[in-house]
Amino acid sequence: MISTVSGPPQLALIKASVNAGVRRFAPAEFEGPPSLRQNNDPLDRGRASALAYLQHYRSYFEATTVFVCGVLYERFQPGGLAAGRLGSSTGVGQEGHYILDLRYMTAQVPAYDSANNPSYVCMTAAQDAARLVVAALDMPTWPAEFRMCGERLKVYDLVSIARSVRGREFYTEPAVESAQTLKYKASLASTQAEQLRLHNLAATADGQHDFADANLNSFFPHIRMTRFRDWLTAAWAGVP
Repeated sequence: MISTVSGPPQLALIKASVNAGVRRFAPAEFEGPPSLRQNNDPLDRGRASALAYLQHYRSYFEATTVFVCGVLYERFQPGGLAAGRLGSSTGVGQEGHYILDLRYMTAQVPAYDSANNPSYVCMTAAQDAARLVVAALDMPTWPAEFRMCGERLKVYDLVSIARSVRGREFYTEPAVESAQTLKYKASLASTQAEQLRLHNLAATADGQHDFADANLNSFFPHIRMTRFRDWLTAAWAGVP
């Protein structure tokens, strides 16, 4: 069972899976490793409760796993995640809400972590993630986490990639932010939507979407991962 719902519906799905004798279960995660999240995570959306439920019912399942893919490239497509009916509760579902606004060429870049070190991000195309998930279904055993990554980049390098792909300069100089600054701005934000957007940026700045050991890539080396620049070029081809 691969969950695509979050919050109370996912908890109900876990209980129903136990009652139905489902052997394997993967919660709706598809971001960074759960171990990197902060306590009282403002971006939790019930995920901690789902993992706690799975731990409680672990003896009823043959295996459970978390699929970790970092940030989906589709955050940067025309129309954003919402164009693919994704990310409605993330706070970054709309075009331009996460790091880059490629239509109007503006950027808010979570470039530094809390220790002022350059931030990195692991990203994956949704189509590549789907192919790896399908391949993993037939594996005889599941580890606690399946990690996949299309490309790991320094966050600030997204600026030069965007400039190259769009063939134009930014309308205003990209705002370079640290995790601490973003968290402070989130505390002052007047709307929940803006708070979520800024907390997403802060999470990236703090390395919550950066990880090593992409074990799922290693298990299926024949599945070729799409590089971000190539994906972005195709996504914005023909868009003025």
